[in-house]
Amino acid sequence: MSKRDTIIKTATALFNEKSYNSIGVDRIIAESNVAKMTFYKYFPSKEKLIESCLYKRNSDIQSAILERINTNDLPLVQLRSLFNWYIDW
Repeated sequence: MSKRDTIIKTATALFNEKSYNSIGVDRIIAESNVAKMTFYKYFPSKEKLIESCLYKRNSDIQSAILERINTNDLPLVQLRSLFNWYIDW
């Protein structure tokens, strides 16, 4: 996993645990085990980081939905699979 991905994964977990406003950049850096310079190389601001976190989450959700839909040709089975995924999520 790249350092950028590690930062996004760590930040997402922290934001889910607490809230965006209660988590500072220094904590994200510490828990990601990256240098401050590395963090700012990828994310010039905390706002850019949250954009990347939300983009990643959206991309993951879209991929999961497509995976469920593409498993079967029958619409009812696709829909049921999608609802089951949503309940588990």
